[in-house]
Amino acid sequence: MSQMEEVRQLILNSLDETELYLSDSQLASLPAEIGQLHSLTELSVSGSQLASLPPEIGQLHSLTYLQLDYNQLASLPPEIGQLHSLIELYLDYNQLASLPPEIGQLHSLTELYLDRNQLASLPAEIGQLHSLTYLDLKYNQLTSLPAEIGQLHSLIYLELKYNQLTSLPAEIGQLHSLTKLNLSGNQLTSLPAEIWQLHSLTELYLSYNQLTSLPAEIWQLHSLTELYLRRNQLASLPAEIGQLHSLTELYLDRNQLASLPAEIGQLHSLTSLDLSGNQFASLPAEIGQLHSLTRLNLEGNQLASLPAEIGQLHSLTSLDLSGNQLASLPAEIGQLHSLTELRLWRNQLASLPAEIGQLHSLTRLDLEGNQLASLPAEIVQLHSLTSLNLSGNQFASLPAEIGQLHSLTRLSMSFNQFASLPLEIVQLHSLTDLWLSGNSLQDLSLLANHPNPELTVYCFDVELPRRYWTHLNQWQAEWLLTEPNAEVRRVLIQQIGCDRICKELAAQAMDTWREYTLLKIDANVDVEPIHLLKMTCPSTNHLHVLRVPPTLTSAREAIR
Repeated sequence: MSQMEEVRQLILNSLDETELYLSDSQLASLPAEIGQLHSLTELSVSGSQLASLPPEIGQLHSLTYLQLDYNQLASLPPEIGQLHSLIELYLDYNQLASLPPEIGQLHSLTELYLDRNQLASLPAEIGQLHSLTYLDLKYNQLTSLPAEIGQLHSLIYLELKYNQLTSLPAEIGQLHSLTKLNLSGNQLTSLPAEIWQLHSLTELYLSYNQLTSLPAEIWQLHSLTELYLRRNQLASLPAEIGQLHSLTELYLDRNQLASLPAEIGQLHSLTSLDLSGNQFASLPAEIGQLHSLTRLNLEGNQLASLPAEIGQLHSLTSLDLSGNQLASLPAEIGQLHSLTELRLWRNQLASLPAEIGQLHSLTRLDLEGNQLASLPAEIVQLHSLTSLNLSGNQFASLPAEIGQLHSLTRLSMSFNQFASLPLEIVQLHSLTDLWLSGNSLQDLSLLANHPNPELTVYCFDVELPRRYWTHLNQWQAEWLLTEPNAEVRRVLIQQIGCDRICKELAAQAMDTWREYTLLKIDANVDVEPIHLLKMTCPSTNHLHVLRVPPTLTSAREAIR
């Protein structure tokens, strides 16, 4: 019996059923008998291979729930409009290029999912869905919306992200029940002034568009709590921004902003502000009035200094100042008593204020890529610090007090000027990860005495096994024969030298082919003869040595 016959028989045996689930059945079509299920209230055929629906689908007058997502539907029959009891309709992940006008006859419909289809337009009849509260149209090919969209007076959620919209109809402002509007990832260059009429709107997503300015009316959205404007082309913000008194999250990253209006300080409910990737050279003093702010991202700007008022942000827990031009920090930075994360990498800092030690809640401090040669002794006061990144500076030593950071688990000292390991490292009992690459270290034996057996050390750009935690002149050539990690073998070769390895292991060249050399070791260091394949990488000039089976006698054969 074919699958279609099985489904037909199932339907005929289920005439009084209210629910029918045929999901993941690989059905290419539904039998006409589907229309005989007059008691059916729920039908699910998601995740199949439906390319069309039979007209008889319209006879399911009791149907309230219809799930057809993840199929291959390219169109819908006009009879779909006869499902007058339908409340939820799932058509996402299909291949629909259009909707029949009869869609507007679904007067009971409250939720309609059409995301990830190929819709280029919507019928005007969409506006007749007066009960609709949720409309999902993301990831389609819509270039415009019909004016009738404004007739959806019950609509609460409108999802339109990642279409090809270049403008919005003025009627969008008639959606007085709308609380969430997502227009991210379109091609909008402007917004209609009528957008201010969306008095119930709490979330507005406009990221990844081409907006160069915003209508002054947008700032009259007094219910707005979240506003996303990232990756547009905004060069300025109007003073009216200060009127968004309910706003808690404002994302303006990756625009072309060079200044903020003083009125920004009136956003007293704001908890998250992202200004990264703009062109700010300074901040207004009013930034300090954002007393509810917990997260401030200023990464990737042109800040050369910070206002003293930054210290008034007493609720701030995360501050990102990476990728700026800061040569110093104001002493008031120490007043940020709630701060847990401070990122300062890639600035021009040559020193830190002593007040940095007052950040008693700080758990992460990132100072990578500055010009620091020393740390203030007050660093010892950072008792909550778990992660400290000092990479890419000019450190040759660390203050003795650093050994008192007993909560520290991660310490990066890479790419500095350390010629020896600071003795204080042994006092960091909680340390689990230590980065040491890019220094001139010759003696790692201090690490062998570290009290934490779980310590992991990264040196020479690899995770270095514990047996290598000695003076480098104690590294042994025979380790090459048992080391399973190719990158560690590379480091071993670099530090010992291929000549010493060949000498200590009495290696003899057996054969050469291109950049490969097959070596044989007669030394009594294993139960069977040892053959090694040596290769010089043409791009990096690094030497690599790999043990190969002793049955191989030619270099060319060994690389296969």
